[in-house]
Amino acid sequence: MMKKIFLLINAVVMVLLSTANASSEVSQQSADMAIAAAEARYGEAIHANVAWRKTHEFIAKAKVMSKEAKYQEAIDLANRAKLESDIALQESAEYDKTWQAVVVK
Repeated sequence: MMKKIFLLINAVVMVLLSTANASSEVSQQSADMAIAAAEARYGEAIHANVAWRKTHEFIAKAKVMSKEAKYQEAIDLANRAKLESDIALQESAEYDKTWQAVVVK
């Protein structure tokens, strides 16, 4: 099951990173909104004690890219951070539902 989740994560991340924005104008506002969404979801993952180790690094790099006016890169990194937090929370919810099935009685 973990292998399937890992493969799914990699597939989604690759799609997100390889998808170019159709608009040639990506604004700082778009990047800031993506970063804010990633930070909010990461905060939820931290609160649930399920945040992944490197997610905060993607958010930090996204902020740097935004300051350097590399808005598409900032959005891509922020989206990856948000996705990682989403998956961490989903894994936790799934584990909470199924942990009793794997406990030896």
